[in-house]
Amino acid sequence: MRITHNYQARMFSANNQSTMNRISDLQNQIASAKRVLDPADDPAATSKSILVQQSIGQLAQYERNGTYAESRLSMEESAVASISNVITSLRELALQANNDALGDQDRQTLQQSAISLQNELRALVNSRGPNGEYLFSGTLRDVKPYPDPATDQYAGNNSSQLVNIGLNNQIALGTSGAALTNFDISGSSKSLFTTISDLETTLGTPVTVPGRGIFHDQMAVIVEELDHAQNSVIAHRAQIGDRLARIDTASSSNGSMELLLTAELDTAEGLDYADAISRLESEIQSLEAIQSTYARIKDLSLFNYI
Repeated sequence: MRITHNYQARMFSANNQSTMNRISDLQNQIASAKRVLDPADDPAATSKSILVQQSIGQLAQYERNGTYAESRLSMEESAVASISNVITSLRELALQANNDALGDQDRQTLQQSAISLQNELRALVNSRGPNGEYLFSGTLRDVKPYPDPATDQYAGNNSSQLVNIGLNNQIALGTSGAALTNFDISGSSKSLFTTISDLETTLGTPVTVPGRGIFHDQMAVIVEELDHAQNSVIAHRAQIGDRLARIDTASSSNGSMELLLTAELDTAEGLDYADAISRLESEIQSLEAIQSTYARIKDLSLFNYI
């Protein structure tokens, strides 16, 4: 069979283009650090990579949720700590007032301090979170927990927002202001605001010598109620601390899982650099050989033609 010049040219062009395509693919693989650039190259690996990437994306969402939850709970913890300090100040004020050396005017001065502490307490339970939402209104985040200082009625609810911070791992946000300011004593529930109002009323009422015993009894009850309120607030603060610890644990677990998934993704579509570079060099040499061979054949063909 006689091989024509046109046939040789077509064969060269096909081989040349095929080799150049392989070189281009290898260069792209090396540049992207990926073995699979087209789903058709390895459908099984591509399918696995998609699933792994989705899992990595879900972990990233868990981390964003955890960051938000941590910010919000940290603000809750700070506000609850301040509420605890207010109760401590009220208790110290009550003990100071429960002294026969003080007169009515002295107690009225302490009454004004109690009013200021009550206003501070109300401001704290109406605290806002990182996005401007109310921290202590349950899931009614746009509702001010205690909007009316005249009644101190709670306007939120007792529900919590559940946030996913990991696989099958949720954290509760949205502490109830009512749960935070109410406490149990002798089997009954009482509001911290009511205790403070009782303190203010007691301090504002003149005390006669015969009435000192009643006054001391009233102050003893108020101190006991403040102690119960403090214990309740401390328990809530501990719960928030536990949630913050859970977020840290979840974040660490998510990080470990992400490392495993990244390694799995690299196995599915990752590139063996040494092998890729070796094959690239081989293809370049092959291309040079093809071009050199064709050049010689072309020159020979021209000579025979002449």
